[in-house]
Amino acid sequence: MKKNDTGVTVRLDKQDTKNSENLVVYITGQDGTIVESAPVRNGEAKLKTGTAQLKGEGKLFVISQPPKEIEGLELNEQRLIKAGAWQPGIHIRDSLIQLPILPNFPWWPFRSCFIKGNVSKEFIIDGQPEVRPICHARVHICEVDPIWIIWNQIPDRIISKLRDSILNAHIRIPRIPEPGVVFPPIGPDPSPEDFVVPEQLMTNKRSFRAKQLRFSALPNDVLDSLKVDSTELLRFNMQKHIRLLHPFICRWPRFWPFFYRCDHIRTVETDCNGNFNTNYFYFNTGDKPDIYVWIEVYINGQWVTVYRPSKACGTRWDYQCGSDINIRITDPRVGLCDCHELEGDYIWMKSVNTGTSIRRIQQNNAPGAQLTNARGLTDFEGRGNISPFGSSFPLVVQFGSGYPQATVTHYRWKYRRLTDASLTPVPFNENIMEGQVGKTYTYPVSSGGNTVVARGSFDMGPNYVNAKAQYKIPHSEAALDVPAIPTAEYEEARTRSIHLNTVGMDNGLYEFTFELLNAAGNVVGINPSNYLVDLMNPPATGIVNEPAVGLAENYLIIQGGQAVGFRFAVRIDNQHCYSDVLDAIVDGTSSDSACGIGEYANKATSNCQLRFLAGHPQDFARYNFQVTKGNSNNLAIANSANLATLPDNGYSKTNILLGGVERDQFTKNIAVNNMLGACTMAAFAENLYVTATHTNGNDRLQNYDRSDTAALALAPDTP
Repeated sequence: MKKNDTGVTVRLDKQDTKNSENLVVYITGQDGTIVESAPVRNGEAKLKTGTAQLKGEGKLFVISQPPKEIEGLELNEQRLIKAGAWQPGIHIRDSLIQLPILPNFPWWPFRSCFIKGNVSKEFIIDGQPEVRPICHARVHICEVDPIWIIWNQIPDRIISKLRDSILNAHIRIPRIPEPGVVFPPIGPDPSPEDFVVPEQLMTNKRSFRAKQLRFSALPNDVLDSLKVDSTELLRFNMQKHIRLLHPFICRWPRFWPFFYRCDHIRTVETDCNGNFNTNYFYFNTGDKPDIYVWIEVYINGQWVTVYRPSKACGTRWDYQCGSDINIRITDPRVGLCDCHELEGDYIWMKSVNTGTSIRRIQQNNAPGAQLTNARGLTDFEGRGNISPFGSSFPLVVQFGSGYPQATVTHYRWKYRRLTDASLTPVPFNENIMEGQVGKTYTYPVSSGGNTVVARGSFDMGPNYVNAKAQYKIPHSEAALDVPAIPTAEYEEARTRSIHLNTVGMDNGLYEFTFELLNAAGNVVGINPSNYLVDLMNPPATGIVNEPAVGLAENYLIIQGGQAVGFRFAVRIDNQHCYSDVLDAIVDGTSSDSACGIGEYANKATSNCQLRFLAGHPQDFARYNFQVTKGNSNNLAIANSANLATLPDNGYSKTNILLGGVERDQFTKNIAVNNMLGACTMAAFAENLYVTATHTNGNDRLQNYDRSDTAALALAPDTP
């Protein structure tokens, strides 16, 4: 058939026509980008791209329709491969392409990964080194392709050159840190000569002890495996021992482009505390995301790269979603954090702590991700409103440049408990919040011919009027609050207006109220439009008509057309999770709790019931139950993981009473034959981890987690 530019038509085999309506055909170019995609309709996908445009370089992929959850993810050739797309063995040379019978297409195997971290730098303040956050930095987040995806694409000549370089190398590996300790990068763009962190260099999933790299020499068997003539065998051997070869690759930049390639996920900006975060949907094909970040800071009118290690040495391999990526930059051009002030007579009600905005806390009684009433909860991990607040945290406010005023000089926080932990209403008892509050400022001083940064704190209160605590509103410019130091500048535009320790408080739903006061301690009303929530630029109509983003607009207390208070609800909870792996029941008999032996009568017909308790008194938890057989992988049929209220993988959930306390029990009956597989008897490890969803606004409260482990052995019943 003659080539033309009228467009390529991809036609499916007649046997696949009925089951093809959910499929999409993609064509990628030589650089791996998507040239065009088209859905399959009536057994055909019609594309506008012609064969002449592709010049024989196009590749064709077929996969099911992407789900809505990943619509914002930029697709390319590598991501299609990760998602399990089928690439038929054809060349796009004709305008009509007839495909063979299609394989089965699984649904896109994606999962959510919450990526977060902090950017900081060490400064000399008051003569002492102090680590401070870097705000408004651009953090570029990328995912590095695991080496098994690109290994076969590395040219033979590169494989051979790497082998020759390793065999002729005389490299001494630097001192290895203890597990979990990371050498800080040196300079704005650290090279592999600056540091080597073996824990970050691993691509395989097995554990690795740092002491294995304390010596420059590779084991003799590894060296011998590289001394082969066959390129195919050499490639196989190098891939087998890649975990030991990574430090060598890390030191030779000429090999990096062949071994490390990454896709850009998103660019985010650090807040005033140096924190950044984003939610990333990745393809769950057995490999965890390998995350790489690089950073820019705005210096002298332009964005400057201040941190960009090599991908070989700077990738977080097998990144644990939700864990902190803490980066310490050293570039001398980067100064102290400077957050912009809010112009005008506005009060910006910002956040609980510095990581959870007020707007992200549900204010109505609507259901959340797992509860029938999620009022006062937040979506701290991006999983829906399932997170209560616990431990201690500040309530953060930003005052506009129009404050303080002659008639508005102070503020006050009050709280009252609305319900108990089960959301049963309780009698109101309003309390005025107290505690020392100050706002830190810095100023330059001369010391030994050098200019260094000194620091002080403006005392905001409490002051007492009629025995009631109130606090001074700070100016936007610190010099107005501490006139004796005209060069003083506040470190942050935001103000930690009050600090709350919830540990001694009863669990339940609380209402916090913010009031503006005059010097005599009287409440002062202001225009409702002057209150802001989560908006840096004031809207024309203020909070009243601000987009609700799914939350009820009941923040303001209005009297006579004036806002005399700002209130919002928060769920407080400091209860721990619970976890307990119960004895398995085999053929109706509980396994021996001391020895963990479960005896079955007949492998073909016997049954094993797995049981565990997992949850939280108010369901503020997630659970993960994993069963491992012998030295094999996890037993998929026995595993279960979900939110506390949701059973998974065929397990049933029932509510039981233990010692008068309600607990959620998860149960599943599994055929002994499916548990044992080819074995006649086998040992199983049962591992349960219950993760609390609690937050202090910045971090998840891991100390509320609970875990349990049990052992089970299945063996034939003996007389």
